[in-house]
Amino acid sequence: MGVCSIACTEAKTMPYRVHGADLEKATNVLTLTMTNYPVFTYVMPKSTDRKERLHHVLRFILNVGSYEGEVVAPSEDIEAIAIWLRSDDRRRSPRQALLSGFAALPLRVGMPTMNRLLRLAKSKQTQRTKILAGRYCLLDMLGVDPRLQS
Repeated sequence: MGVCSIACTEAKTMPYRVHGADLEKATNVLTLTMTNYPVFTYVMPKSTDRKERLHHVLRFILNVGSYEGEVVAPSEDIEAIAIWLRSDDRRRSPRQALLSGFAALPLRVGMPTMNRLLRLAKSKQTQRTKILAGRYCLLDMLGVDPRLQS
């Protein structure tokens, strides 16, 4: 049973699993949602091309989420995106990183952005190790299309 399957059993609804061609639409929704999010303004302080660089970063994050957990939306309309990671299902490998787009990321976002992104990832991992023990499901990212927020 998937991560979200357990969470949604009581509500009697199942989320839509985002995959394949849906990942581009999910990337677009998250880019709209996260453009001025403080973490990403730190990672990409220059605002003139932030959306373009953020698009590449978020596509990579969604690809990783697809390999290492679950990427879900409320429906096939992709109104919102949730990236869930499981502690007991960390299949990270060099091959998976390459398939997720890691090799091209520095060329697309630049080394200063890449360095800040790697520092952020290391910090997140350090904090998770300190805080979380045993098996867990982690909501790594959640974004709602700003056009649907009230």
